Amino acid sequence: TPPPGRAWAAGPPPPDAEVVDAAGTLLHAGLVNSHTHGNTNLAKAMHDRWSLELLLNGAGEWAENQTQQHKYLNTTIGAVEMLGKGCTIAYDLTFGFPLVSVEELFAIGQAYVDIGMRAVVAPMLQDISFYKAIPGLWEALPAAQRAQLASTGGDTAAILRLMEDALARWPHDPAQVRLGIAPTIPLHCSDELTQGCVKLAAKYGAPLQSHVAESKVQAVAALQRWGHVVATTAQDDPRQQVAPYHLTMLAQAEIGVGAYTEA
Repeated sequence: TPPPGRAWAAGPPPPDAEVVDAAGTLLHAGLVNSHTHGNTNLAKAMHDRWSLELLLNGAGEWAENQTQQHKYLNTTIGAVEMLGKGCTIAYDLTFGFPLVSVEELFAIGQAYVDIGMRAVVAPMLQDISFYKAIPGLWEALPAAQRAQLASTGGDTAAILRLMEDALARWPHDPAQVRLGIAPTIPLHCSDELTQGCVKLAAKYGAPLQSHVAESKVQAVAALQRWGHVVATTAQDDPRQQVAPYHLTMLAQAEIGVGAYTEA
């Protein structure tokens, strides 16, 4: 029996096998898109040369008011584009504004099912406002704006209940489309939310992914909040259980620390 993950030479086909003339074509393994955001496909070319922080600040104008049908269409467009480039598997960190619903997650998963791709659909979760995650930004806001934003903070318990409801009722075959969890950026997540995501992932066997050290602002903010960048947290820290992505602002000494060696 050949070991899993290995390709072996095949013998003669059985007599009833369908014969496909592949002359002049190239056969290769499907490519993997390990990090994409399916719900942004309709917003392409709406902005340019933004820093990450400008993108996060402007997300509301192009991400809100999307219906469930918009989210399905967004995902479908991205899936078709990926397939056209030879990509057959994707890890989609999707979102709603301010939070995706369970039914929308089901519809996003259905888009991949209908197209025929394999995917992980992982909603991005946060309970700390962008304006509180950036050092000094909250304090610089006028009092009226602070009061308005303070009334719209994330409900950690409600976010975790929604995530567990989606995991428990996921209608798609996980061999094709799995549901994952994406505590979006460590700085935008309370310890309670991160720990809750880790527990749900363990309970339901769901993959975890997050955006880590993807800008200089994030690196500085991490130093202010934890005294070190996220990559050097203690081994028992729940953030070490989350697969990181980007890692563009790590110093040489921080590369290969803890769980990040696997990333």
